[in-house]
Amino acid sequence: MKKIFKASGFSLTCSITSVILFVFLAFGFLNNSLADWEHVSNGLGNNPIVISLSAKDNILFAGTQDNGVFFTTNNGESWTQTSLNNRTVWDVFVSGNYILAGTAFNGVYVSKDNGVSWVQSTLNDITVWTFTQYGDNILAGTSFYGVHLSTDNGQTWNRISYNLVFVRALLVLGNDILAGAFDVFNRGIYRSTDNGVNWSQTSFNIANVSELEINGNILFAGVDDFNSNNNLNGVYTSADNGGTWTQTLSSVHIDDLSIIGNNIFAGAYQNGVYVSNDNGSSWVQRNEGLSVNPTVTTFTKLGNYIFAGTQNNGVYRRQIDELVGIKQVSSEIPNEFSLSQNYPNPFNPMTNVKFQMPKEGFVKLIVFDALGREIAALVNEELKPGTYEVRWDAANYPSGVYFYRITASDYSHTKKMILVK
Repeated sequence: MKKIFKASGFSLTCSITSVILFVFLAFGFLNNSLADWEHVSNGLGNNPIVISLSAKDNILFAGTQDNGVFFTTNNGESWTQTSLNNRTVWDVFVSGNYILAGTAFNGVYVSKDNGVSWVQSTLNDITVWTFTQYGDNILAGTSFYGVHLSTDNGQTWNRISYNLVFVRALLVLGNDILAGAFDVFNRGIYRSTDNGVNWSQTSFNIANVSELEINGNILFAGVDDFNSNNNLNGVYTSADNGGTWTQTLSSVHIDDLSIIGNNIFAGAYQNGVYVSNDNGSSWVQRNEGLSVNPTVTTFTKLGNYIFAGTQNNGVYRRQIDELVGIKQVSSEIPNEFSLSQNYPNPFNPMTNVKFQMPKEGFVKLIVFDALGREIAALVNEELKPGTYEVRWDAANYPSGVYFYRITASDYSHTKKMILVK
């Protein structure tokens, strides 16, 4: 690099401008060098469609279209096809030492040896979309044949429901079970209070539901309905046990929802990955490293990674800390509460905030705009003593001055940060 120095007549204004320009360029470089999604599909074949991911111990299983189940023991570096190798697998489900595979048109297969061998169950001639479990009972949601029950880890099955036929999602909610219905006759969310035998439609009846999840007292429903108004697609939340619902992400077709810690991941058709760190109130798209217009069909967690299955591009992985909001960086108990200045600052579009707390308690870390409006909740949970760091992605916000405030026990403090795009 050629360097030019001037011994005299150096302009102070020019010097300051140069320094500011250098800082902004440096910040831009740092933000552009943040880690991306990493493609880890060696052994899955050409342009694989991965529909389901599930983890057991250190083994990750992938259910695919037409090519059955694969597994990896090295975090996706290489994949091996199992003997279940010529089926479309909609859901891979772990129940203790058993692995269940729900397939298209061929029912349920069961493995007792971590996927080395598979045996077809008595449910053997229909499409199985999803599983859920309560106690020793496993429920299977099927296409056109309602809900089936197994009490022996998926080896034998009995149909238990007849008034609900096409079930794409199942969720245990206390003593009730919720089902996401996915056809023109039964749409929306249904509830059973008798372990899945009888079902009644809830107030959510506007569209086909592809996914159901729960985080704390917040319910999540993903909608994937190509036959409805596209504005109905997206993510809905309910804070009253499913009585009422609010749409928080719209106009995207949701294939999967996954809860990791207090963070919600949404996989969308041709829109990739959305992440919410505030229980679905706001969403940020996180597609760095994915293909153009990616369709993300499934997620799972294994170790420090989150894995995403995609349509036509196999599996990607990413360090969870890069996507979720908060991580504990030290368990050593500090002497006092403190809130550090965010870094980098100015930033574009991501920045980090570190804070310390000397005792266990409920912590809120909120971001406000220049008008004092709350725009993001970075932390809103009970934490143990220690030092924590949280990342804020401001990709969806304009340049300007923002404030972040921490409230914990009898401590409260506010600092300023600057977003420059």
